Amino acid sequence: MENGLAYGYINNNSIDTNDSFCMDLTEDQYKRINQETGKPFEQGYQDATGRVFLRYLSRHGNDGYYLEEWKKDVETYKKKLKELNANHD
Repeated sequence: MENGLAYGYINNNSIDTNDSFCMDLTEDQYKRINQETGKPFEQGYQDATGRVFLRYLSRHGNDGYYLEEWKKDVETYKKKLKELNANHD
């Protein structure tokens, strides 16, 4: 580091990154589509197996879509949602 400047390499082509400036969760093109609604999954959606959709994560999977967080049942979903809200306050 010379004169207070840092040099580094940023791979803007990587879809598997944790760089927050590369993530915009408002971009629906990176959200997997719910086949029943034709729209991205919404929080609280329960599939035929009983799993409940919690959220999209700010990280892309190998397929280019945001990773998703699902809970095995409504009870587990509500518990995690409560934790997230408590940490957000």
